[in-house]
Amino acid sequence: MPAIDVSVVIPAYNAADLVERAVRSALDQSDTAGGPALEVLPTLEVLVVDDASADGTAAVVERLAAADPRVRLLRQPANAGPSAARNRALQAARGDWVALLDADDRMAPDRLARLLDLATRTGADLVADNLMLCDGDGRETGAMVPSFLLAEPRRLTLAEFVALNEGGLDRRLRELPCFNMGFLKPMLRRAFLERHGLRYDERNRYAEDFMFAARALAAGGSWWLTPEAGYLYTVRPGTATHVQTAGDLGRIVAFDRRLLDDPAVGRDPAARSALEAHRRSVERRYHYRRFVDALKEKRFATARALLLESGTSAADVLRLGAWNLPIVLAKALRGGYRAGS
Repeated sequence: MPAIDVSVVIPAYNAADLVERAVRSALDQSDTAGGPALEVLPTLEVLVVDDASADGTAAVVERLAAADPRVRLLRQPANAGPSAARNRALQAARGDWVALLDADDRMAPDRLARLLDLATRTGADLVADNLMLCDGDGRETGAMVPSFLLAEPRRLTLAEFVALNEGGLDRRLRELPCFNMGFLKPMLRRAFLERHGLRYDERNRYAEDFMFAARALAAGGSWWLTPEAGYLYTVRPGTATHVQTAGDLGRIVAFDRRLLDDPAVGRDPAARSALEAHRRSVERRYHYRRFVDALKEKRFATARALLLESGTSAADVLRLGAWNLPIVLAKALRGGYRAGS
């Protein structure tokens, strides 16, 4: 069996109208894109994990696999979310590298060659490029990471990665409509993943990429970024405004605490400071979300108890309550909260 440079992993759920575009963007990888040829030409496989779709996603992938043996379809017996789908693909992957691709996104033709070239030059365990943001019709609207932050290839530390998920390093980042380093789609050295037993936590359907990448960095992974925008990221309504559930937020808080207990993180004051700030930011939202949920469900005794649950609960609820007051009033004027809002 010939060696494979890259396993492209595509979790897909009810993506019959989009998955072919994603797969073809992987199959059409080359070593040039109108510029100078690179020395690295990737051999690849494309692993599409159908997460028990209710539409024709599996049929589309079966047709593509029949036409090109580089495509492999893996079927999940029941819908289990993107983390479980990616783990299924990681178990089956044969490439030296694993490249993550969502079913509604696509890659520029020379992306994998450029990332392999960067990995060869730096010895990195993770490599990623900038994201080109696209609207639902595929029109490019601009790169996610601004040039003042990513002007040339550079290494990303755990402290920076965590802080940039909150946009806390620069006010200009917090004002961007769609900025979060957790959105990056790194290509990962499979030997590094296997050596450290890195897999996705299958309970997580929100911020799973952030937690996976943070664990890789905490394990000593070297992550290099390049400013070329080779990953075309589809921004759909709600991408940057997903309403996190209390369960989502609680799992992130628990993750941050576990990582703070990691001796390697303890030896890195900058990473520890960034994680503490991240934990408190998420914890404030966690306290507020649980309190609001209790009020919506008219569990008033529970809401009162939540205010006293910790030394910061009441202050967190009051702070975010004041911040969200205009939103609450607007909903009230429209007739109040509807079920599930």
